[in-house]
Amino acid sequence: MLYEADIFAYASRGKSRTCTRISFRSRCRRLQKELALIHRCVIDRAGAHIAHDTMQDGRAFDRDQSLDVVRGIAILLAMGWHLNAYTGLPLLDWLLQPGRSFGWAGVDLFFVLSGFLIGGIVLKEREVSGRFDAGRFLGRRAIRLWPVVWVFLAAQLVLADKSWTTFLFQNLLHVQNYWVSSISHLWSLAVEEHFYVILAVVFLLMNSLRDITRWMFWGLLGVIAIAPLLRAGGLLFGADYQALQWQTQYRVDALACGVLLSLVKLKWPDAFRALQKAWPLHVVIIGAGVAFLLLFEKDSELGATFGFTVAYLVSASLLLLIYKSEIIRRGGLFFRPLSLIGLYSYSMYVWHMAASNLAVKLAAKVGLVSPAIIVPLKYGAAIGVAMMAYYAVEKPVMRLRDKIFPAKVHVSV
Repeated sequence: MLYEADIFAYASRGKSRTCTRISFRSRCRRLQKELALIHRCVIDRAGAHIAHDTMQDGRAFDRDQSLDVVRGIAILLAMGWHLNAYTGLPLLDWLLQPGRSFGWAGVDLFFVLSGFLIGGIVLKEREVSGRFDAGRFLGRRAIRLWPVVWVFLAAQLVLADKSWTTFLFQNLLHVQNYWVSSISHLWSLAVEEHFYVILAVVFLLMNSLRDITRWMFWGLLGVIAIAPLLRAGGLLFGADYQALQWQTQYRVDALACGVLLSLVKLKWPDAFRALQKAWPLHVVIIGAGVAFLLLFEKDSELGATFGFTVAYLVSASLLLLIYKSEIIRRGGLFFRPLSLIGLYSYSMYVWHMAASNLAVKLAAKVGLVSPAIIVPLKYGAAIGVAMMAYYAVEKPVMRLRDKIFPAKVHVSV
């Protein structure tokens, strides 16, 4: 009504129709801008209200089924590397073949996913608040990871037939990837924890910088480029294959790759969506990468240097294919079992060796020794114990973490 009155006033003063049209268009543009501003304010207020509701007790995480599917694939590969054996059943052996052949690469998929998620949390916090709280970040990570391991180590002290000197301090000090432990599969947790500390220090040093995008981008590319050269140099100067796989300085490139993906997603969302849409490229990378991993074992010169690079590139392509995929969303029921396994994947990774070994011993006492029975039994024991550990330890601890260190940003995990 205000704008109509203005136009009428112009006309009554003898202004031309042209002037009236120009005034009308100008005022329409002003009105459009005002409406856009009001719309943005409404959205911001609604977003703040949603964030407040979501962050009750510090919880700011939506469960993303596609990421749980990725976790499910990763843990099944990792467990397959440790648990799989030929059963004599063609269909079952075909299903177990990937884990038996290159299941070790499941850890690289975990590394890329961890870098993607943790990098996203850190980058988003800095973008929202302008600073990075290293104490909060490390405190949340410690409470998230350590209690599950502590309970596992306590169980090993009571039940295992190995001396505590072979595993306890190595894992409590998080140096089990250097100071070799009799609980060998936990080496990857040390790599992740070391990377979190490095990431926290780097972001803390960059708190004074206004824009860290360029520094992060080139720094991450540098890590990705240097790590395979470090592995080649380590091999040249006498490092064994286990050290090349386990030690942090040789493996941070996989985590850096995940952080780089999160940086692209946050700063260049159009480029990230374009990467996701390039599914033919990812299919080629995954196919060629799997062929490479089948041809060159990780305990070979080419496998120990560039094989790990191939493994995390395949992992990155798989993540880009699955993340927020319409196929996952539409096939919810089909992917539900895999996403449930992903939900329990951390506890499953920590406990699967001990649980499966116990199942084998108990089965042997009643005369069950056939691989066709033992292999499924090992998986069943690992999943069952992981579910108990998740509900008894992991989930309550996450609630405690959110009360001690409430989350600052809203992310999907």
